Amino acid sequence: MIPRPIVILTIVFVGSLAWNKYEEPSQFRLACHELSLAMQAPFTKRSPFFLKPPRKHIDGGSFVIKKLDGGNASALCKAYSPNSMALFAAPGESMLTPDRMNFYSKFLLLEQKYGRRLVYIGFDKKTSRPLGMIEFGSHPNPEAGQVAGWLNEASWGTGIAKEGLAKAFHAFFESTGAQEVEGLVHEENMRCLAFLRKNHFHENGARLVRGSRMRVFTLPWAKLAELNLPKPRTAATLVACEN
Repeated sequence: MIPRPIVILTIVFVGSLAWNKYEEPSQFRLACHELSLAMQAPFTKRSPFFLKPPRKHIDGGSFVIKKLDGGNASALCKAYSPNSMALFAAPGESMLTPDRMNFYSKFLLLEQKYGRRLVYIGFDKKTSRPLGMIEFGSHPNPEAGQVAGWLNEASWGTGIAKEGLAKAFHAFFESTGAQEVEGLVHEENMRCLAFLRKNHFHENGARLVRGSRMRVFTLPWAKLAELNLPKPRTAATLVACEN
């Protein structure tokens, strides 16, 4: 049996990644220019972990996780209300508006174009309502990656969201060979803290990130089966999609 590589992934359960840094159109254009310069070198040489990124769609039966593109970016903008974002952002941080979400979706599409970030949105098959979003991104550590997860407020406690999370974890571990996932959660974010504690993530103290106190959790690949999450009713169907 080939040993699984030791890869630590950071899951940031917060409602803010890039938009706090690039809020105005002029800043966005500058960010585009800086990103284009940064991407002169091939991405796979800068980050060995993403030699084979999980560029897949996940079909979950009652839901489907699709890669973000120009056709579904508008759905992302409508998925998160201020009440929803309050679950993820630290107290005092401004909530998202439709304009800011529209801006952020363009930022994500640009990063995705250059291979810096892969973004997927989960949809309810019956209603086409967005359930949440998963991001896979680069990390300063060339042998690590970053994952962020957001959930539509209407999806909390529905069961379909938990099944989607379980499938995403299974599919991600299988497709990347990662050995451990690390999660950072705002100390004020009681809902996410309670979720991780309930589902047997290992709590490993606190860390200061961008001026905010974050609780640190880890989930080893070997412990995935012990999660208090529903096992996928069927194996996750992975369908290759174009970049």
